[in-house]
Amino acid sequence: MEEKFRVSLQVARTRHRREVGLYIFLPLGVSLLCVFALLFMSLGAASERFSQIAALAVIWLSLPLLLLQAMLLVLLFAGVYLLRRALRAFPGVALRAQGRLYREYERLNRLGERLVRPIFGLHQGWVIVRTIFDFRRIGSVWKSGGSEWKEMQ
Repeated sequence: MEEKFRVSLQVARTRHRREVGLYIFLPLGVSLLCVFALLFMSLGAASERFSQIAALAVIWLSLPLLLLQAMLLVLLFAGVYLLRRALRAFPGVALRAQGRLYREYERLNRLGERLVRPIFGLHQGWVIVRTIFDFRRIGSVWKSGGSEWKEMQ
């Protein structure tokens, strides 16, 4: 049973690189884009004098946030680097952990499918009932003398 979850180091590295891009760099990039978008929107907001005062206020308010975000980014890189070194030092532990995580992922995936299946069943049933008893369509067919019904057939 344990052999099923063994993954080569090369596959694990490629998965890790893909997940780093998806879960770390993508949210950081989106948040940076949002910060810069808010900065530019607030700078061109109103009249000249108000715009100058607002620009100065935005700069002084955003500088601490940008510095804090840079410190968090450095801490994140340090954590990823230290985790990488630890996993390279103990590859057996990394493979076991990856196997356990994969089993949990599969278990949660099956649980999610079991939870969603009845909801989809109810939705399909409701759609069937709505199409059978579509009173607007029945009324329009009745008013048109059945010509719409003949076109549908």
